[in-house]
Amino acid sequence: MAELKKISYGKMNRFVLFLKMLGGVSNNAIGRLVRDFPLDGFDVYDRVVLDSFMEKATEANRRDRREAFDFSRIERSQVDEALEKCKRCEEMLKAANAGYCTRFDDIYPWRVRDSKYLCLSGGKMLKDVMPNVLYFKGKFDTMFFSVKSCAIVGAKQCSEYAAQVGRKVSSLAVSKGYAIIGGLMPGCETAGHEGCLQAGGRAIAVLASGIDNVCPPQDASLAERIVANGGLLLSEQRPGTSLTPFSLTKRNRIQALLSDKVIVLQSSIKGEAMNIARSAHEFGKQVYVLDPKAFGAGDDAAGNAELVSKSAVRKFTLDDASCIFAE
Repeated sequence: MAELKKISYGKMNRFVLFLKMLGGVSNNAIGRLVRDFPLDGFDVYDRVVLDSFMEKATEANRRDRREAFDFSRIERSQVDEALEKCKRCEEMLKAANAGYCTRFDDIYPWRVRDSKYLCLSGGKMLKDVMPNVLYFKGKFDTMFFSVKSCAIVGAKQCSEYAAQVGRKVSSLAVSKGYAIIGGLMPGCETAGHEGCLQAGGRAIAVLASGIDNVCPPQDASLAERIVANGGLLLSEQRPGTSLTPFSLTKRNRIQALLSDKVIVLQSSIKGEAMNIARSAHEFGKQVYVLDPKAFGAGDDAAGNAELVSKSAVRKFTLDDASCIFAE
């Protein structure tokens, strides 16, 4: 971060937002453009300055394709469209009393940024899949992400037992100094958020939709309470975006990255919590699963059983939930 200290973060963040809106620019290319080119005083909305920058970057790319990005492949109309998207995005964020940061910003969550050299399966580096832009609403600062955090996840249609455990575990986590992370979905994740708020803790809700478009709508009031109580809404989907299966999958990795511990309350074999647990395990996070034997005959906890039998997870029950925070 030392080489970025003299840069106006507002303008630098806007440049990264522009590259994201432009599309087709890889994480590596964005990193090189920010690192290797002077951006002090750079304003992406100054078209003369922007055109000059793209020409210089393209020239550098012709000398060494590893050093920059070839903007000559981009039509002028595409640049115009990306700039308009940037402006609309910033206007929508302002209207929603929200903001954004980039992975080069000091307030970008360190658990995500500082894991950039972690090698994932297949030789892929984590820095290649980390979000370039995060949109947020609420209290967002470096202190927020310096505390320990715990994700509480699970099925939208969960048993009362799972919800009860979720509220208790969340309250325990808050008493141990943890922030609570969830996806703002009904069922298990709502139980985690509710337990956090009741215990006076700070919650982070990671959305799979735009920061101004809480999905499902019935959780909008919970989102407002999270923000009002010093918590945070976080998303990598730009404002106005609706929830999709693909955005859910992308959201899952952020929940896993932000967390020190991931707690799965109840999940079917194909539940989103399974994806979060696997990502957390791949990222080297501690994963805990509510004991599948503690559920009733009519409760679908097949995912819990799958995780216990095939993954390096720790199981727990309502009675011994305190063991999660004993280490």
